[in-house]
Amino acid sequence: MARNSSFSYKGQSPDIRTVSRELDARYVLEGSVRKAGGRVRISVQLIDGASGDHIWAERYNRELEDIFAVQDEITETVAAAMEPELEIAERRRASSKNPANLDAWDLYHQGTAAYYKRDKANLARAIGLLQQSVERDPDFCRAWAGLTEALFLSVILNFSDDKDRDVDRMVEAAGNAVRADNDDHAAHEALGRAYLWQKKYGEALSEYEKALTLNSVSGRGRYGYAVAFLHSGDPVRAETELNAAIQLSPRDPNRSAFYARMAYCQIALGNFTSAVDWARKSISEPFTDPSVYWFLVSALGHLERTAEMKDAVNELFARIPDASLDDVREQLPSVPETIDPLLEGLRKAGIPEGGMAARGGAALCGQTVHCSPALRQSFRRRGAGIFFRRHGRGSDYRFVQNLRLVGGRPQFLVLVQGPDARCARGGGKAGRQVCARRQRPQDGRASAHQCPVDKCG
Repeated sequence: MARNSSFSYKGQSPDIRTVSRELDARYVLEGSVRKAGGRVRISVQLIDGASGDHIWAERYNRELEDIFAVQDEITETVAAAMEPELEIAERRRASSKNPANLDAWDLYHQGTAAYYKRDKANLARAIGLLQQSVERDPDFCRAWAGLTEALFLSVILNFSDDKDRDVDRMVEAAGNAVRADNDDHAAHEALGRAYLWQKKYGEALSEYEKALTLNSVSGRGRYGYAVAFLHSGDPVRAETELNAAIQLSPRDPNRSAFYARMAYCQIALGNFTSAVDWARKSISEPFTDPSVYWFLVSALGHLERTAEMKDAVNELFARIPDASLDDVREQLPSVPETIDPLLEGLRKAGIPEGGMAARGGAALCGQTVHCSPALRQSFRRRGAGIFFRRHGRGSDYRFVQNLRLVGGRPQFLVLVQGPDARCARGGGKAGRQVCARRQRPQDGRASAHQCPVDKCG
């Protein structure tokens, strides 16, 4: 909006809804300045132009030593704080619309809202909505960037059923974002994210630098830049950039990830007590992702805080049932200098090197393996025959229900595991011998069947 257009209302007290309608603006930023001696107080508020409702407000007090420096600082601070608030408002507006009337913009915001919930079902929904958005408008840069982020999160959280496919989709979406609008910082942030997963650290850092040149007050751009430094082996610089991201966007809907990566950064720096604090701060936020428990467990393992560590391990296995060091290596694109302290802390906490898929496949049939209390409760809730399904690694696991204590530790008997399993002559709940094999029906989705051994073909 041109400055002269907004200045035409100076000295008046118009209805904000009228201003919004006359200027064709969905949102209005209103502010005031009060001066007292050598200090100035600047108040700003973001208002919904249609309803007149206040979306966000803030007050800034500054020493008035250099008016131009104060002007630049407040402009950057307000812009950084306002961007996530506007996105939240747009997501709420889009969610209230009739699905039949959604355009590409609405689909983008609905997809972004689902993305921030950070669980498997909502990420799948986010990917679907964002894909619809780019299909309706192939030149919509932000939708391509959002699709890149959603695919990245699905891959890194091990929610993807086909990682190779989704990585290819992620790289393609990031490239399309840049082609759609090379001057949008979100496009270069998306491409930086794609490069980072491929461990192309130099290219990733370069893209984030382009993004920050285009928008130096993007909290998420600064966060991505920090993560690139962290994964590439510079936790000192990463800590600086993470602090800047948190300061720029303290109410960012992605702040749980900011705090989680700060915990990882502190582990790489050897500041384990600080890592615990940051991990717990992340966990206290809504919609945090399960990977933060890796950081909490590792830090507690280094500190040898046994009681807290046991509780954290149970929480980890409740959220990632097949958690292992192999999982961490697979899902964090870090150089050894960064990831090794994390792995060492996890070892001290007793996390196994490989998940069950790496510990023998069908050969585990009839063997006992450790079951944490949290897993045991999950098992009981799911009923006889099936304990959990581990997606994305090519294996399903089937267990009998009867648990037992071995050396004081709860354990369970593996009945059948994995796509290559043969009929296992272990007892089911009622002693019935069963087979559980993966099938590939016409729609391409994996499933399993159970049948008596003597009738299994």
